[in-house]
Amino acid sequence: MQTTLLLKPLSVIRISFPIFFKHVFQNLFPSTECNCTTTKETESVIKSFKPLDSFGYDEVPTKKLKLCSNVISCPLNYICNRTPFNGVLSSKLKYAIYKTPI
Repeated sequence: MQTTLLLKPLSVIRISFPIFFKHVFQNLFPSTECNCTTTKETESVIKSFKPLDSFGYDEVPTKKLKLCSNVISCPLNYICNRTPFNGVLSSKLKYAIYKTPI
């Protein structure tokens, strides 16, 4: 019924506007579900990093992150799980360094 209503001009459709909009916009926005990660998942992601001495904006080498992954995975997991619900992302997490090739 949704496609047939859209193809006809409004003057031909003999239903009220509330009913028309109910049919047209019935499934426009699907429900979204946010699944939280676990501490084990966060720890496994940290352990999957390549053990390099290089570092990013935070100046913490990935070797050191891997060594303390069992300690930092719980607070990091809490931050990652709360961010979508709060709708606020820390300004320090928004920083990126773009390097152009020479």
